[in-house]
Amino acid sequence: MFFGTDGIRGKALYFFDDNLAYRVGRALVGRRAGRKKVVIARDTRLSGEKIEAEVIRGLSEYDSEVYDLGIMPTMAVSNILKQINADYGVMISASHNPPEYNGIKIFDRTGQKLSLEEEKDIENALISPCGVQKNIANERVAPKEGRIIEYTKAREMYSSFLLKRCAVKLDGCKIKLDCCFGACAKIAPAIFAEAGAEVIKLADEYDGSLINVETGSTNIDFLKANMNGGDYIGFAFDGDGDRMLAATPDGFIIDGDRVLYILTLYFKKLGILKNNAVVGTLMTNYGFEKALNEIGVELIRVDVGDKYVIERMNKGGYVLGGETSGHIIINENGDGETGDGILAALMLTKALRELRINMNEVPTLYFAYPQKTVNIKASDNEKARLLCVTELKTAEELCREKIKGRGRVLIRPSGTEDKIRITAEGDSEEIVDEVLKIMETAYSDALKEINRK
Repeated sequence: MFFGTDGIRGKALYFFDDNLAYRVGRALVGRRAGRKKVVIARDTRLSGEKIEAEVIRGLSEYDSEVYDLGIMPTMAVSNILKQINADYGVMISASHNPPEYNGIKIFDRTGQKLSLEEEKDIENALISPCGVQKNIANERVAPKEGRIIEYTKAREMYSSFLLKRCAVKLDGCKIKLDCCFGACAKIAPAIFAEAGAEVIKLADEYDGSLINVETGSTNIDFLKANMNGGDYIGFAFDGDGDRMLAATPDGFIIDGDRVLYILTLYFKKLGILKNNAVVGTLMTNYGFEKALNEIGVELIRVDVGDKYVIERMNKGGYVLGGETSGHIIINENGDGETGDGILAALMLTKALRELRINMNEVPTLYFAYPQKTVNIKASDNEKARLLCVTELKTAEELCREKIKGRGRVLIRPSGTEDKIRITAEGDSEEIVDEVLKIMETAYSDALKEINRK
């Protein structure tokens, strides 16, 4: 299996093993006849340029027309491909993962990530069920003369889209942006400045050796330490900019749930919260769900992963969705095909202004249940999945009995790493810690037993 929760991802050398990056390019466009128009971009990772070149080499063998955006956020790929009527979009990024990782995300002509069926179609083109590589992705054919276009106006196109989309004037607004040395490093500060904000830039260089290293939305303490009171609002993006977390002037972290809550209040005020519901995931905080219910809004939960949030939003006609980790999907105009950190930051700033909510008031709007997650290393994901499905029901039942409706226990294999993630949520830190200790010990012991067999 090549595709995980969000595209194909692994250590950078993985994409050069057996010419994988090249074969993915060929498999993407070689499955169907006709010349294809493809948009491609990357984040700042040191391996990105070589992986991108290999993907383009594969695309070119089928006479593709490739529009190279250079270093751009993931959402720009989704947006630009629609603006120029491309067939596919490819983003070279491992999102929030460390610098030594990389990945390939693929979008269809609607700007959305590939369906499970299309992912399976590409996997079948990469390797046969019996493991013998013998199909279009591996056959050597005479290269055709594809066209590669350095699409230098992509940044202007994407910036213009966002500023028009939000129609926000930020004169007098003070913003601190942690760009984590990633794809947002140049474009995010420029967009906020053009909107009229006073911007302080953090980790704003293109440095693939430092992407997500002690900075960004997955290392939020860096932004927190740089808030220092005053009247600045802080935003932190991840490596490819599809996640965003915020911070109050006093350094309180505003996670994806709280961002969605503010946007829900704003959309209700505008009368555009369709079907009176918001889509979250299994990880969405129970306190957020209770707060939504109190204002007459339903929370609909799906599996972890922004693609599942988007699928449910499209199916039900919902306009807001996201994850606690900072993937925020805003779709009131029908153009929310993927999480967009810059759009979410702009829209949150606009909502706070128009609702007249001071950023330091946000933590008091609802009580978030204490939630903690521990990760247990598994030897491979298949064993992790097997363990989650078949083992340790007694430990789970014991923990759920302890919580007794005051929280939740969630056990799931990671979609991007060989780990089991155990999450406990309750109305006190004590019950959360107690439950996690029971589950961590039980699962660790079970893994040791499985690995001995």
